[in-house]
Amino acid sequence: MGVLDVNIPEHITMDEASSIRFDSNADQARREAEKLALYLWENYIEPYDHEQIFFIGIGNAFHGVVKLLTEKGL
Repeated sequence: MGVLDVNIPEHITMDEASSIRFDSNADQARREAEKLALYLWENYIEPYDHEQIFFIGIGNAFHGVVKLLTEKGL
């Protein structure tokens, strides 16, 4: 049994040299959460055989989980 706990901060501020930026724009935050959920699925969850998988998402992370579940038909 393994646990993958991912916390997505609501706001991240970086200097101008950084290409990663989360802001208060809800649409942008949702898209980033969706990309993160897909990345985690493809690289950490799908490659391994699991009998049970539980997803929990609150706020924008919820949208990432929902999109992942609908796109992958889970």
